[in-house]
Amino acid sequence: MHYVLSFRSHDRSCIPMLPRPEIPGHPALRFNAGARIDERLPVVELRQGADHQGSIPDYVPTALAGMVVSSRFRHTLEAAGVDNIDYHDARILNTVTGAALDNYYVANIVGRVACLDRENSVVEPAPGIPDAILEIYEMVLDYNRIGDLRMFRLHELPFIVIVDQGVKEAIERAQITGVRLSPADGYST
Repeated sequence: MHYVLSFRSHDRSCIPMLPRPEIPGHPALRFNAGARIDERLPVVELRQGADHQGSIPDYVPTALAGMVVSSRFRHTLEAAGVDNIDYHDARILNTVTGAALDNYYVANIVGRVACLDRENSVVEPAPGIPDAILEIYEMVLDYNRIGDLRMFRLHELPFIVIVDQGVKEAIERAQITGVRLSPADGYST
């Protein structure tokens, strides 16, 4: 069984989404393309301003098209056998208090898999764009296309991150914060 990994916090004191950071020399860099970024990036600095105060979970909500994760989350994924992620150093700077957290990473998932079973899924096509999807109302995966990836982005909607049963269990055992794991089959955006 596979699961959609998304942000969720049960803690009302958790920060709201942090703004997209600027990455010097890389204004158009995307972390959801599923492609490896071979170049060493400067430390990605996320600014936690006055409107973004609160506790910081292991999975940080950001406007960056990529996952920002704590070192604890990173080690959990690595221990679970997820080996298709490039990690780039990130810093969360609280511009109100001056505190900085250097134990975070931008996780670039290498691999997008076109595994949406279009015949059995219920989707809303994007108008005027052939084969593009605007919304998924009921997702069904074609498991024959997934292969042995433990974690990947859905090619059809790359903001959707999917993990297998073993990764889900590792995340739950480690009590990673800021994460929701929903069954992939039947999932709705």
